[in-house]
Amino acid sequence: MPCCEDTAPTTSRINGPDRPIQAASPFVPVDIVREHLVRLRARDIPPSVIAGQAGVSTKTVTRILQRRVQHVRGCVAQALLTVELGPDLLSLRVDVIGTARRLRALCSMGWSLTDLSERCLIPRQTLSSWCRERCQSIPRASAEAVAEVYDELYAVDGPCELTRALAEREGWDLHVWLDEDIDNRDAAPLDASGLVDEVAVDRVLCGERSLAATLTRQETAEVVRLGTAAGSSQSDLAQMLGTTSRQICRIRARLREADPATVELTAPVPVDEASTAEVAVEVCAPTAESVAVPPCRTHGARPGTLRLRSPLLHRLASLPVHRSAGRPATAWRGRPGVRRPGKRPRRFSAGGPPGGAPAAGRSPCGRPASAGAER
Repeated sequence: MPCCEDTAPTTSRINGPDRPIQAASPFVPVDIVREHLVRLRARDIPPSVIAGQAGVSTKTVTRILQRRVQHVRGCVAQALLTVELGPDLLSLRVDVIGTARRLRALCSMGWSLTDLSERCLIPRQTLSSWCRERCQSIPRASAEAVAEVYDELYAVDGPCELTRALAEREGWDLHVWLDEDIDNRDAAPLDASGLVDEVAVDRVLCGERSLAATLTRQETAEVVRLGTAAGSSQSDLAQMLGTTSRQICRIRARLREADPATVELTAPVPVDEASTAEVAVEVCAPTAESVAVPPCRTHGARPGTLRLRSPLLHRLASLPVHRSAGRPATAWRGRPGVRRPGKRPRRFSAGGPPGGAPAAGRSPCGRPASAGAER
């Protein structure tokens, strides 16, 4: 009769054809094994990698982490406890910060996670988790795939406006990273508002007005600064940038406040006080020939007043000025038949005005009805 070892199968249908059947071993509590697996998962080591290093199935590791088993065989526990965070295991994982920054930059340019998922061959939910840094490390192969897509699409605008609006709302479009700093967690991003495209500035100074609308505030100020240093006037700069001379004046004022030496041509030229006084004397003290006028009636004008050429102007100037609510000042000469604004016509009672005709024979304005008919 053959022994049991000769007749027993050497492989397991459940564990796979390449895995030998594990010898029966006593069960041990799973608490120590679970604590070890939790430490590995805290370093973002996936269950599949742990299972591959230990030589067990991924389902076994998952069931232990989910507290679905209370005891495991001793050989399984020993295999899982031998998995340590060595250089070989850590080399398979990289920090998620670089991948998250690349994904956020692509989203701010209009590339949706669905498009990136198709290009990277990574599930969209996984990319969303990486984009928000919900884990500390990711597989190196996946990080390299995202980096390749980032290098390919970084200079191309995406078609999804909704993703671009989401990135703007999240504040992802405000960060600009250098290639040597994007994977460094301690590195600080560049301020995109302070960057100046020197090529665009030079092209605008050369006369390409079509690029003026795409310049940032700092680039516009740089155009004004360089143009002023080259001797361009405000009107030339306004035509170059497609704006007004007043706006160019404001930009120059801001440049002077930031650095008074940047715009020397726009500084006001000092005027000599003596020359100013001479000009003021010439203007304020005219000669007798300059004010000589032909003789005309002054209508009692006071000494020192301006003598007008027309007697009618003198008469209008001497009339009193009346002001009414909501209307400009108007001179009234009190001519008969001219009613002032705001004054209603006189209305009399049934007896009429004292000493006049009865009201029955008068018009509403107080005139006799016969006089109005004769006219």
